[in-house]
Amino acid sequence: MADFAQQKALLPADVRSELEAATYFTLEACQDFGDHVLLASVEDAEEDGYFAIHAGMADRPDSRMMLIASFLTEALDKLEFIRAVRPDAGLWFSSLEILDRIEHANLARGVILARGSACPDDDEDEWWVMADHIAKCEARGQPLDMTTNTSRVISTIADRLH
Repeated sequence: MADFAQQKALLPADVRSELEAATYFTLEACQDFGDHVLLASVEDAEEDGYFAIHAGMADRPDSRMMLIASFLTEALDKLEFIRAVRPDAGLWFSSLEILDRIEHANLARGVILARGSACPDDDEDEWWVMADHIAKCEARGQPLDMTTNTSRVISTIADRLH
């Protein structure tokens, strides 16, 4: 935790203040079109966009784009930091397909489970297939078999799933 405390101390004062005031944080897949920003699929955010972390406030407007990450791996690093310094805050995942709570202790698995819930039982959806695989392996106490995965984006976070 000392490492996270040191990282927190290095943040600008306004970001530290928002971090402490927020009651929830949303990881959002985005694409910037110059004059406006739209929700994106995770794949589009990874390729042509970015991931934003918004801080949700109980007593004032949300702090949009509090933190920005170019890739999902980087976004998960930032979310791990947030969870470490604000373990009581809710975590959400938002993309073009879904807005869902991240409820897993493993954030990478939580993001896959959240995104996968957009298309339950759709064997064509890579996120659902992997989310279903995670759920089944956890229920049986088995390790994940990453040969189930066909998603390029999920492959980038595969080392975080164990």
